[in-house]
Amino acid sequence: MPLADILAIAAVAFTLAGFVKGFGFPIVFALSRLLKVSISVPRKWERPLSVPLGAINGMLTGMTGSFMVPSVLFMQAMGFQRDMLVQAMGIFFAISTIVLPASLGRHDLISMEHVRVSVSALMPSILGLTIGRRVRLKIDEERFQQLFLVSVLLLGGYISINPS
Repeated sequence: MPLADILAIAAVAFTLAGFVKGFGFPIVFALSRLLKVSISVPRKWERPLSVPLGAINGMLTGMTGSFMVPSVLFMQAMGFQRDMLVQAMGIFFAISTIVLPASLGRHDLISMEHVRVSVSALMPSILGLTIGRRVRLKIDEERFQQLFLVSVLLLGGYISINPS
């Protein structure tokens, strides 16, 4: 890949990172998809974009504790169908859930009280996953995508209103 392409990808990625930090990106992404504006990642760009977006995602996760932006949006833009999307998100969230507290602990940025609260939140999370799986199996692909995008829109709106 030519250096100019790599630099262009990096420039776009870091520009998006600034926008993402303001949490406007999930809102724009969800609205555009709901309005049937196609935002997709061509197959030839999946691999080159993975590294800069992964780095941006890591930085943003470290700053905000949120794993979603831009990783889940990138997975969605790659056109993953619901089962593949849910599986990819599950793997990504599992890895991130292990790495984030380990990193925070290494730098003495998390207390045992926070760890206890986080562990206690696992039971409601597991219940939500179980309910979500049952619902996902009962709805068609188009409806799943709509519900997913409305959830992204609501989450982006909530984070924009309550950034702390």
